[in-house]
Amino acid sequence: MNLKNTLFYLGCIFFISVNAQIEKYNSYFTEGNHLFEEKHYLKALTAYLEAYKIDSTNQNINYKIGKCYLHHPSKKHLAEEFLLKAISNVSERYTETEPSEVRAPAKVYFYLAQAYHLDYKFDEALNMLASYSSFIDKKKFPDEIKLIEHKKQMSITAREKTKHPFAVEIQNVGNSINSQWSEISPLLLHGEKMIICTKAGPDATGTKDLNNDLFNEDIYISMKNKDGSWSSPKKISENINTAENERAVYVTPDARTIIIRRGVEGRGDLFYSNFDGNDWTVPVKFPSPINSEQDESGACFANDGNTIYFVSNRKGGFGGKDIYQSKNINEKWLPAENLGPVINTEYDEECPWMHVNGLNFYFSSEGHSSMGGLDVFFAALDTNGKFTSCTPMPYPINTTDDDDYFISSVSGNRSYYASAHEDLSGHGEQDIYAINLGEISSEENNRLAVFTGKITSLSKNDDITIFVYESISKQIAGLYKPKKDGSYILILEPNKTYFFSYQLNLHEFYTNTIHVDNEVTYEMIEKSIQLPDVNMVHPELNDSLKLNETIKNKSNSKNTISEFSRFRYVFKNNLYDFEDDSEINDFLAQIAKEFINKLEIKIKIIASSSNYPTNLKGGNTALAVKRYEITEKRIKKYLKSKVKTLK
Repeated sequence: MNLKNTLFYLGCIFFISVNAQIEKYNSYFTEGNHLFEEKHYLKALTAYLEAYKIDSTNQNINYKIGKCYLHHPSKKHLAEEFLLKAISNVSERYTETEPSEVRAPAKVYFYLAQAYHLDYKFDEALNMLASYSSFIDKKKFPDEIKLIEHKKQMSITAREKTKHPFAVEIQNVGNSINSQWSEISPLLLHGEKMIICTKAGPDATGTKDLNNDLFNEDIYISMKNKDGSWSSPKKISENINTAENERAVYVTPDARTIIIRRGVEGRGDLFYSNFDGNDWTVPVKFPSPINSEQDESGACFANDGNTIYFVSNRKGGFGGKDIYQSKNINEKWLPAENLGPVINTEYDEECPWMHVNGLNFYFSSEGHSSMGGLDVFFAALDTNGKFTSCTPMPYPINTTDDDDYFISSVSGNRSYYASAHEDLSGHGEQDIYAINLGEISSEENNRLAVFTGKITSLSKNDDITIFVYESISKQIAGLYKPKKDGSYILILEPNKTYFFSYQLNLHEFYTNTIHVDNEVTYEMIEKSIQLPDVNMVHPELNDSLKLNETIKNKSNSKNTISEFSRFRYVFKNNLYDFEDDSEINDFLAQIAKEFINKLEIKIKIIASSSNYPTNLKGGNTALAVKRYEITEKRIKKYLKSKVKTLK
């Protein structure tokens, strides 16, 4: 073979080899484009990196790799390197889907600005945004200009906030809870003794969610060990975790009800589950107007359980996702009300959470004065039950990336949230962090006791009110209504003694006094109260009779106290003379009839006065005592006239 033929054959081999490389590049490029368009960012990244091995000088592939890294759960910082290369060859005639395209679009400046911002290089981010803005026709693309200005403001805000970091301790809760996957939405139970969280991982119930290259979300629970560490999380319940995505978004202070967000048909609906003493019940979907045809992604209750704050992207809001509220009146949720511009912006608001004190409200927002992504904000209810302003949490609690699902302990001196703190040795996309707030929250001023209890034998028509008074000042400290199941939650300040008045239809049936010690930072006091059966409501109601005064029959009957037809009755004792009251006489006649052939029965007399302070007859207490004495005298007088053997 002569030299000419040899060169020809070598040229053919080289040509075939180059063509093969080009074909492989084109294949990886096309595959990556398809995966990226379907939001399979990690799979797209894998394809693009294979193309990069073939041609690392192609600025289009550098651009696409950089975009993928901006979606990476834990390696966003790598985007800067590739995007910085890509800006060396920018063209306004860029062709997105053409494999032979070697240039990057002008949009590369926007994404590089985003990468710089995440890496806390704010001046560089602002320069890149200015470069990108020079390519945009302001008249044709006003929304893009508006987005650029929003990103500029984020960088300016972040630059100023990072100059003055707040002295606060932020700690990753550890690899027993956090992993290379995503852990979010911490919820505390029983004074930080237990924590509920949501995580995605290979052991998630159901199949892998191919839409975002992550596993399904399941809800887990972890216990605090004696050394302060957290146990390995366990799945909360087979009743809750399914093949769909489940995310815990709220748990009531008494740890009896949890709100979850469940993915249904590509969107999220809100459900609730109750703890029955052994397990969590099968979640029940909230009705309309809470759930809609749109995405409902988070919620929390107000302390009374009759107001819910929830997130929705339904039409009619300010833009993106907004926070709404709905009130439950007579077991029906009223139409949803947008919380308004104090809370909501044209961007996304997420993760509402109300502190146990019923006043401090936390949420995350991409608007307001966010320093990047979702930031945590605080708002307080005023005396009229309105939000008048919101305040961002300081840096380094808020970061340049997403910070959400902020919750606080009862005392207020420790909080938990989910954040993508790459600078704090994060394990995955988002980890759960504990925040020792220090000066943000004075422990002495924020100590609280949580008093929980349950009134048993409660019917749906019983109107129970719990009045709480400070014993020394006699000022009312709170007015509470139990839930439909009779459970209630009261919030008390320390170093005080409280008088509790439990009233049924404004008639007091039980009282007690509790002292909250000054050293308490969290106290869960369990109290179960039996609703009295002689509670003076309706004579036709039947129930077991439990009465506190024993009246004995001197007959020789051998019968002991036995089951008989029970009854309850209430009368309005606004006067002091019942002689002409035929209703009370009828009631007493029934008692006298049942008394025959019984050794003894117990009669409980419940006397009360108005819950409003009064000077009538010497004050509220004296008025109630007077009513009790007259009622007791009247009952005894009647029974002695009818039952000759009465002792």
